[in-house]
Amino acid sequence: MARKVRFMDSDISHTANISEAGGIYDLLRSINDKVVGISDFDSNKLEPGVNAGIGRIKLGYGKAATAGKPTADSINYSSDISVFPVELLRAKLIVKQDNKTLCRLPVERFTHGAKSQKVQGEEDVLHLNTPILLVESKPVEIQLEFNPGAGITAGDDTHFIQVRLMGTETAAR
Repeated sequence: MARKVRFMDSDISHTANISEAGGIYDLLRSINDKVVGISDFDSNKLEPGVNAGIGRIKLGYGKAATAGKPTADSINYSSDISVFPVELLRAKLIVKQDNKTLCRLPVERFTHGAKSQKVQGEEDVLHLNTPILLVESKPVEIQLEFNPGAGITAGDDTHFIQVRLMGTETAAR
């Protein structure tokens, strides 16, 4: 109301290694470093002055041979259902803030089967019926919940997941 805030499009991303994921697995941790292309979270919080209304979520999965020592920024991510391991498809993505669950949906809902020529974020996202509101400087939890007894088995590959939260965010004027 005091016109000290402006709004802009938002695409908040976080990438995590899920090679040994199982049970309830924290993707975003309090020791996280903000690094362009890997995570937009400083620790597990949005920057001061940044509040976000999330209307779309994109999940991308990628893997590479462990022998090549892959890193999160060296992987191509896809939302194509055919590249996801079955254990990951059956898991649930959970987003929480202030000990309140804001999203708890099966990973399978974030995948697609058709190839698209459109830019990322148009057809390869899940449009939420209820927006998620993330508040500045408060811890955000992003987790995967696996079926008991099921999880990702690394084997010869390193597995990664990319979570992209898209919508509108505030910024200081």
